[in-house]
Amino acid sequence: MAEYLRSQGTNEEQLAPYLDIDGDGFNALEEFGFGTKAGDGSSRPYIIGILVGNPGAPEQKFELVYPRRTGGSVNATNGYEVDGICYQPQGGGNLQEWDHLIERVPPSSNLPGLLVTNGSPPA
Repeated sequence: MAEYLRSQGTNEEQLAPYLDIDGDGFNALEEFGFGTKAGDGSSRPYIIGILVGNPGAPEQKFELVYPRRTGGSVNATNGYEVDGICYQPQGGGNLQEWDHLIERVPPSSNLPGLLVTNGSPPA
């Protein structure tokens, strides 16, 4: 991650993973994981949440689609690991308790088309 931050033009004092270098609300570790530019406050991850299925139906679910680094592999708990980052979806029965792992699945086919470059939506 330090190499990534240096490539973004950060100085040695800004190499801390939990420091929000550009004041955009995302620390350096999150910027690294989502592939955004750590020193650019306008570069933010493009994350989309969508309800899939018929309203009120038991099979209706909430899907969260987010950018991730490429070149990784699936680990023993079905998380995706790359460059020291583990993307492991978690879930729960409410928005306060995230107490179990969720199977990582490809997004539904009926999501809107997106073109994401460097973690940012198209202009």
